[in-house]
Amino acid sequence: MQVGDWGYTWPGYQSNHSLHKLQKMLQKHDMPMLWLDGNHENYTDLQKRGFWQADKMCPFEDANLIQYIPRGHAWEWDGVVYMAMGGAFSIDQGSRVEGKSWWREELISYADLETAATTLDRIGKVDVFLSHDCPEGVEKLETYLELTSKEFNINYKLDESSRSNRHALWQVVERAKPDLLIHGHYHWPYTAVKEWDGHKMQVAGLDCNGTAKSFTILDMTVV
Repeated sequence: MQVGDWGYTWPGYQSNHSLHKLQKMLQKHDMPMLWLDGNHENYTDLQKRGFWQADKMCPFEDANLIQYIPRGHAWEWDGVVYMAMGGAFSIDQGSRVEGKSWWREELISYADLETAATTLDRIGKVDVFLSHDCPEGVEKLETYLELTSKEFNINYKLDESSRSNRHALWQVVERAKPDLLIHGHYHWPYTAVKEWDGHKMQVAGLDCNGTAKSFTILDMTVV
């Protein structure tokens, strides 16, 4: 499960050759790959493929083991309920070109919140939540962002759009009450615990690709 900024559809990042190479590797190990959108995705391409705002997982043509998870979608594996919500704010929008290297769709929308609410009406509680951004109120991350802003003398992921996106994500997570949330986006590996209304949620943030802490192995075996 890949938690955003996979980059296959990002301009200049990948090719059909690499997509099919990955498909063959997955076939060899009989392993599906599920991915959600981050803030570095080509949303025009997602729309053309029919992925954007779909109501179920969407496989690539000729690479059906690689499937996109729409925002607010939930599924069950071996009795464990998962939910996904992509999207995050690009702090570097000023150096990018709208429609070519950043898209307004990167932010969680009201429609996404409605989709998630409908899903939660149907399934109730979630066990594992996957997202690109982190919901607001995870103190360890908030402290890190404050310190990073001072270190680099920039408003690092703390402006209103970023905060609003984290708040929108929190609205979903607060109701879903997952036991574990795994996210990317901040390129900072950490673990934390967030508690509310008597509920305790473990949080794991992953590093950027190319490091030993850019992934985690999740063992959901019930003992």
